Amino acid sequence: MLAYTDRTFGANGFYTSAFPDQWESIQTTLASLSHTFEEDNFTLNTRAYWRQNVDEFRLKRFEPAFFQNNHTTDVIALEANEYGWKHFPGTEIGVQATPNLRFYSGYGISYRIPTYTDLYYKGPTNIGNDQLLPEQAGNFEVGTKWNKNGFWAEMVYFIRKTDNLIEWTRPNDSSPWQPQNFTERKKDTVEGTDAFA
Repeated sequence: MLAYTDRTFGANGFYTSAFPDQWESIQTTLASLSHTFEEDNFTLNTRAYWRQNVDEFRLKRFEPAFFQNNHTTDVIALEANEYGWKHFPGTEIGVQATPNLRFYSGYGISYRIPTYTDLYYKGPTNIGNDQLLPEQAGNFEVGTKWNKNGFWAEMVYFIRKTDNLIEWTRPNDSSPWQPQNFTERKKDTVEGTDAFA
């Protein structure tokens, strides 16, 4: 695989609401080779890759001297994980009750390691936290979809239970924002969507 992206954008309030005219420019190049070896019930996936990321961030878009971060990273790696082997099971089931009505349900586990920004960023209003633990969550959803004569509607209920949630916070208004781990969090949500085409 070979890929390249070049993105320049306003980062309005992304890192801090104190400076609404933030700006960022990112160029990323990625090249990777992967191989899958299978024999009977054994599968081995390997991947080698090179990733270059060039990132310029300005706290004030038209005043780079005020505060500017320039980062260039070049990474050449074989797939490895310092957090050990992880398995992310998931399952989904769906039933087409009528030509217009479908019911579905699913369950899965997700895992998120802290980003470089979460761990090491240093700025005037935000600082990283190199003591963060990976975030792990279990997700369950059940829903229904209906479609007839160009009208489409969906209703879904989902639960997300998260351990070691990574969230940026601060103890008071004068302290910098810093990511912290939060113990078990549970979120229940009902969501409805409709459209007419």
